[in-house]
Amino acid sequence: MFFTILSNFGGFQLMAGTTDNETLMLEAIAHMVIDGKSGTINVFKNASVTDPEDEWAQCCLQAIVMALGNEDTVFHAIDTNLRLLYISLGGGRAADIILADRLKEIFPENVAYQFMKRFQQEIDKQGIREHLERVARMSLAIKVSKFFSNAFMAQTGQNNPAALNNVPKKKNTPPSITVLCPRCKARKVIRPSETKMFRCKKSAKGCGYESVYPIPGVTLERV
Repeated sequence: MFFTILSNFGGFQLMAGTTDNETLMLEAIAHMVIDGKSGTINVFKNASVTDPEDEWAQCCLQAIVMALGNEDTVFHAIDTNLRLLYISLGGGRAADIILADRLKEIFPENVAYQFMKRFQQEIDKQGIREHLERVARMSLAIKVSKFFSNAFMAQTGQNNPAALNNVPKKKNTPPSITVLCPRCKARKVIRPSETKMFRCKKSAKGCGYESVYPIPGVTLERV
């Protein structure tokens, strides 16, 4: 049952020389490598397995039996996931240590050591390690960039339309000028691009003069 549950995470192709059941087991082992013990146990819990810890132990037992019977087949089944994990961890010595610990969760120490040694030898061939580390650095740079981008958007409200509506909008205020009333010479502030009527209001200590603006035949004196 446990191999069926793990294999639902998909896309594993039937390997040459293996039966359907063996392929199912290899797929499950590959998921165990990428998810680790805690991740795999969570899969079992989500599938309502009665005893997830026991299911994990059964998976490990089957993985060990298969690895002892055909090390090459098991290694090729987990190699891709080891590389994916190596990239996600940023590459380098730290990633090697975590990968080795992940393998020790599943296999006996001597088997885990052989797999790790083989993995390191494989990725050292033809500059694969350098390529994986470049990919890892690029992946890390993208994550950092997204983190700061998201933090900036959260701060400015760009990822929150409601917050954007509350951001004060800058008004484009047309320029103003100060002129003298043509009748009483009182100072008045007007905005030429907006003013339609010139009023020298008595309430503002003016003379009450009114006219359309611009005032026909009159050039207002500027101050």
